[in-house]
Parts: sequence; structure tokens; C-alpha cells
Amino acid sequence: MVITWKLNDDNNQTQHFPCNGYKWNELGKLANKFYADFADIRSEEIFKQYENAIQTIVVFLNKESNHKLYECIWYKNYTIGRMVQLNTSSPIKNAILRIRKFKNSEGIRP
Repeated sequence: MVITWKLNDDNNQTQHFPCNGYKWNELGKLANKFYADFADIRSEEIFKQYENAIQTIVVFLNKESNHKLYECIWYKNYTIGRMVQLNTSSPIKNAILRIRKFKNSEGIRP
């Protein structure tokens, strides 16, 4: 989503937050869409796409000034930097916690 937001912003296109066809109170539905989209893709390919997305986001962040990233409101009350954080590292932390909880409930040890 972050990459799409950046591309839309660069091309002065309308932003659809969080994603076209979804509202902020439908993030569970959006997550299920992502799960379905990636269900038939091998984990190696998913990791490759993930790494490419991270590199793209890092390049984008490195090109922007701190002022633009953290001092200019971009969406409602949020800066670009905050929106990137909320939609990259925060969901990953959430996923890690869910996986740990599942592993513990199933007695799976590292």
C-alpha cells in the first residue's frame, strides 16, 4: 500500500486510503484479501517480493527530506513518515506476535 500511495502522490493521482475499495474500519477484510492474493505463491517468492518492497520503500524514504517526512501533514493529521511506520513496521510486529501466540498455543518451540 505504501508504494502505491507514493506512486499516486508522485503522479498527482487520487489517494484511496487505506486501499482502493476498503475503509480504515475494514482492515481485517483487506488483510484477508492479501492472504488470498498470496495463498498460491510459494514462500520464497513472497520473501523476494517483500525484500523488493522494503528496498523500494527505503529508496523512497532516503530521497525525501526529514522535513517532508516528519513535519508536513500528508493524510489527515499524519505525516508521510508516520503513515509509513503505521503501515509497514506496525503490521509486521502484529504478525510476529500472532505467530508467536499461535506457536505457543500449539506447543511449537523454536
